[in-house]
Amino acid sequence: METTSYGFRQQHSDALRTHRDLWRQWRATVLGLILVPINIFVLMYMEVVTKWGAGGTGGPYPSTISLFANAILFLGAIVVLNAWYARWHPRSALERRELLIIYVMLTISTAIVSIDFLDVLVPMMTYPFRFATPENRWAEIIHPHIPKWISVRDSAAVNGWYEGNSTLYNWDTIKPWLLPISVWCCVIFAMLFVMFCINVIVRKQWIEHDKLQFPLIELPMQITEPGHELLRNRLMWAGFAIAASISLINGLSVLSPSIPFIPVKMQDLSPNFATKPWNAIGWTPISFYPYGIGLSFLLPLDMLFSCWFFYVMWKVIRIFGSVYGVVDSTPNFPFMNQQALGAYYLIGMMALWSGRRHLADVFRAAFRGAKPYEESEGPVHYRTAVFGLIAGTLLVMAFFHWIGLAPWMAITAIALYFFLAFAISRIHAEFGPPAHDLHYMGPEVVLTSMLGTQAFTPANLAGLSWFWWFNRAYRSIPIAYQLDSLKIAQRGNISQRQTAVAIAISSLAAVFSGFWIYLHLGYQRGVSVGMAGHVQHFGWEAFYRELTVWLNTDTKPDVSATVAIGWGMAFAYFLYMMKLRVNWWCFHPLGFAVSTSYSIGTLWVPMLIAWTAKLITLKTGGLKAYRVVMNFFLGLLLGDFITGCIWPIIGWLFGIPTYSFMQ
Repeated sequence: METTSYGFRQQHSDALRTHRDLWRQWRATVLGLILVPINIFVLMYMEVVTKWGAGGTGGPYPSTISLFANAILFLGAIVVLNAWYARWHPRSALERRELLIIYVMLTISTAIVSIDFLDVLVPMMTYPFRFATPENRWAEIIHPHIPKWISVRDSAAVNGWYEGNSTLYNWDTIKPWLLPISVWCCVIFAMLFVMFCINVIVRKQWIEHDKLQFPLIELPMQITEPGHELLRNRLMWAGFAIAASISLINGLSVLSPSIPFIPVKMQDLSPNFATKPWNAIGWTPISFYPYGIGLSFLLPLDMLFSCWFFYVMWKVIRIFGSVYGVVDSTPNFPFMNQQALGAYYLIGMMALWSGRRHLADVFRAAFRGAKPYEESEGPVHYRTAVFGLIAGTLLVMAFFHWIGLAPWMAITAIALYFFLAFAISRIHAEFGPPAHDLHYMGPEVVLTSMLGTQAFTPANLAGLSWFWWFNRAYRSIPIAYQLDSLKIAQRGNISQRQTAVAIAISSLAAVFSGFWIYLHLGYQRGVSVGMAGHVQHFGWEAFYRELTVWLNTDTKPDVSATVAIGWGMAFAYFLYMMKLRVNWWCFHPLGFAVSTSYSIGTLWVPMLIAWTAKLITLKTGGLKAYRVVMNFFLGLLLGDFITGCIWPIIGWLFGIPTYSFMQ
């Protein structure tokens, strides 16, 4: 009798625990869902509303850095409020798992509604109709090649968005947007699903077998650590105080110019080199961003060194190129972006090769029905991931064929994009660079460069131009943050299935909220008069600088650019082999790949400073000293992020220009 009673009580206790766990899982997801549109509004206010000039500096631009400052701001605020709440209601306070789920949802939504993703698409849907003139003849040469179901042509709806002082909330305004937004939502969801399927397939290999470091999740993991050891650390608060003080003083300087400004933001050195051959270095900024120093300190030492070393190397090569007249005769010399693209491709190939056995097991499980022992722990079954990858990729390819691309072109361009996304995800997880933008090296640029515009029809070129919105740059590409989320789940002891649900819900909420808030702000403020200049500029880039030039210029294949891509692959392979075979070799192919990016250019000095500090720390005190000193650099990062993100919120509340702590 006692045994039966004990068993009943045990079952009842287990049932209560299960219900409590389910409640906490859904509570975190619901809280994250509530915060997603708030996060998107704050992000868009920073990135697309604030303007340059008028006493302000524009920005900041959190989505241009691999670790999103706005997500850290929200996470920090939630952790502090939760700690305060836990003093009176400890049993109902948020657990670490819940905090991390909320952070995952914030980062996913930021990646989708970012300056390199959704922010580019919406202007492209309207730009060729707003700015068509008799002189540019866009109505004749461009409009016929843009399907009506992916663009907004209604003049009243388009003009209201660009001129402002209007409202989104009437049927005549909303109606022209409904069909194109619905179509683009389907395309975006298909792309996000393909990315997620790729991550499901490689998750086990990269996270558990290769044990990639994922440096960019270190700060959120530390902030949410039970006991709040980071928040009790004096070194952390010392770093926080330094960074916050700089941001505070510079913010006050914007409001009152009599207050001295601390020069941590980038300044271009090139005007000091006005004569040949030195003027060949081009734009060369130096900066001392606290967040750049703090973030860089988390990176592996060899890759940190490689980033700033190769950045300087490109400048030296350009100077020697000017000495021998190569720069004057070959404007794109030394084809840095093309070489970097080749390195990205090589990194993707090496990742495929190193994980070939795991991939074979995954595809065997998908097609033969055999279930590996670890599959039950994954976000979804391998069969779902593999067939989802195939179906989603075919759907995206079909879409681009329907809007004008020849079948072979749609297949090639989409395959190149997802392969590049795969390589970036690997770089992001293994290295965690401050940025991996690779500007202007999307499939549309590569294909027109390799084959020449003469190989394409006007309809093909118009179809390719739509690649601009998700290939302009890759700083916030969602695939990388999906994989971060799966790693956070593994470290935070969170169900992979629950994490997958959180990713899916936040993706849906981000796309719908992003379109809504973007349109709301446009009709309220006016893209041309009350928002940041780059919003309108995105459309200009796609349709004037790219498509119009393609249509009006019959170019031949650029052999030099194509060879540079191959050379970049070969050189990256050489660096890989040397890294494997020579113990002292400190040049890493991943550092070479990202060294050409715009954002690395803005942060190469902070990376040099962090490399010097980390090298000294490891040489004098080893890993034990590094773990202690790291708290100071986390403080620099946290202080700059939080204080820097508070300034634009103040600007929004009081309608005043404020300080931008980045770029």
